Amino acid sequence: MQDPSKSAGTPLVLLINDEEWTTRSIESILKPEGYAVLRAYTGRQGLELASKMRLDLLLIDLRLPDITGIDLCAQMRRLPTVRPSTPILIFSSGSVRRSDRLAGFQAGAWSVIEPPLDPQELLALLHPFIAAKRDADAALEMSYVDPLTGFYNVQGLIRRVTEMSGDTTRSRRPLACVVLGPSGPGALGPEARDFPPDTATHPANPDVTRSLGNMILSATRLSDAVGRVGENDFVIMAPGTDQEGALRLAERVMEAVDRASAQNADLRDIELKAGFYVVSGSEPDTLIPEEFLRRATSALRGAQAAGGKSGNGLSRIRPFQPN
Repeated sequence: MQDPSKSAGTPLVLLINDEEWTTRSIESILKPEGYAVLRAYTGRQGLELASKMRLDLLLIDLRLPDITGIDLCAQMRRLPTVRPSTPILIFSSGSVRRSDRLAGFQAGAWSVIEPPLDPQELLALLHPFIAAKRDADAALEMSYVDPLTGFYNVQGLIRRVTEMSGDTTRSRRPLACVVLGPSGPGALGPEARDFPPDTATHPANPDVTRSLGNMILSATRLSDAVGRVGENDFVIMAPGTDQEGALRLAERVMEAVDRASAQNADLRDIELKAGFYVVSGSEPDTLIPEEFLRRATSALRGAQAAGGKSGNGLSRIRPFQPN
C-alpha cells in the first residue's frame, strides 16, 4: 500500500506497549511501509520519549503496567512536543467497552482500535492521519508560531509589535520589550561544539528552551505577547509597562527560573540575562518593530557580555542605553 506521506520523510512512530508479541506484530506491519518505530514499555518511558522529540504518530496500549492508555493520552496532549495535529491511537488486545472508547476520544485519541487487527485497515487508517499531520506542520512552519515553544516567531512578533504600537500611540501608554536569553553550557545543544565560542546563535538545548518557556509564561500576563527569536532569545512585549515595570518583569522571570532550577535539572547550569527597552507612546520613530526589538536585544547582549549571575543589577538586567 502506497503511503502518501512518504515523500515528506520517514514517519516517526512511538509504540507504547508492554506485550512483546503485540509490539512485534505492529512493527511487522509498519516497518515495511517505511515507518520508523520507537518502543516504550511503560507510560513513564513513553512520556519521557515524547517530551524530547517531535513524533508523527503515537500508538498507546489501553492497559499499561503503570497507567491506563486513556490517562496517558491525556497527559501526552499536554506536552508541548505533542501538537493538536499529532495523531494518537489507543489500541487493545481485548474488547473495548463503549465507556472506554468515549473516554479515549475525550482524552484526545483520534481512534480506538480493538482486535482483530487487520494490517491493511490499519495502514489505510494511518496514512491520511500522517498526511494531515504533515500538512499541519508545514502550515505552522509558514505561520507566525515557533514550532518548538508555540510562542510567536520573528514574523509573529513583528506583527504583534505593529498592533501594540498603534494602541500605544493612541493611548499614550508605555510599551516595554524585554528580551531574555540563557547563557552557560547548559543552554546549548550538542551541536554547539561545531560553532565558534563567540557566536550568538549556538543551537539551543530543546529541553532548556521548553523549560524556560514554561517559566516565562508563568511570570507574564494574558495581555503580554511572548516570542522566541533565533535559537536562545525570548521576547516579552508588555503593554502598559514602564521602565520600573519592565525591570520587575525581568526579575519575576529570573526568580521563577531560580526557584525551578532546584527541581529541574535542565535549568541548573544556565545563567539567565535580560535587556529591555521602553517607549512612552509619544516616540513614533522608536516604535518601528524591527528597531524596537533590536534595541532590547542590544541591551541583552550587554548584560550577557558583563557576566556574573548574582544580584539583579546591571550584571543580569540592563536597559537599552544609546551610544
